[in-house]
Amino acid sequence: MLSLSYFKGCAIGLAAAAPIGGISILCIRRTFAEGWWCGVVSGLGVATADGFYSLIAGMGAASIAPFLEQYQNGLRILAGILLCAIACKIALTLPTSQPTSVQGKQLLNRYGSMLALTLADPVPIFLAIVILSGIKSTHHSLHAVILSLGVFSGSVVWWLLLSSTCTLLHIWLKRVRCGTSQPIIHPTVVKWLNRSTGAALFGYGLFVLGG
Repeated sequence: MLSLSYFKGCAIGLAAAAPIGGISILCIRRTFAEGWWCGVVSGLGVATADGFYSLIAGMGAASIAPFLEQYQNGLRILAGILLCAIACKIALTLPTSQPTSVQGKQLLNRYGSMLALTLADPVPIFLAIVILSGIKSTHHSLHAVILSLGVFSGSVVWWLLLSSTCTLLHIWLKRVRCGTSQPIIHPTVVKWLNRSTGAALFGYGLFVLGG
């Protein structure tokens, strides 16, 4: 029974993480710009938020649903503003063709920023409300914990796959450029990638604000 809850949570975590949205775009961009560890740590921040909301939902705490609905507008506005601010920062970032080394406290900052952004994002909040309405209330907190661990695990698997794919693509581009004096990715391309990523994130931020 516990294993069923865990694998059910894994499926929910994968389903929640897989759609490409503003959070995914930001993680992809961080992986290309700052390396594999930065992408994975950012994904862990997202997975932690998904697991947290799933834990609340899995416990069947019916009183939580009105609370989430009550503060959803405020959290949505906060998430939209954060997304727009990050989008502007990315769009104005100077081109660099090599990943920037990010370590220690910087990695912790990447984790914390993604955790805060995802907690304020209306998508996992909506997911929690859906789970609340679809899962029977239970007084067995162990089942709720196992379910949330499954959601966390499924989300982590997705972010590992996504970050690894982006890193392998970067390695492949590096090998293709090997032996030439040209950078792995031309600075002009990097500039427009930053601008297009910023524009996509800004558009998602406006969508969240207008939601």
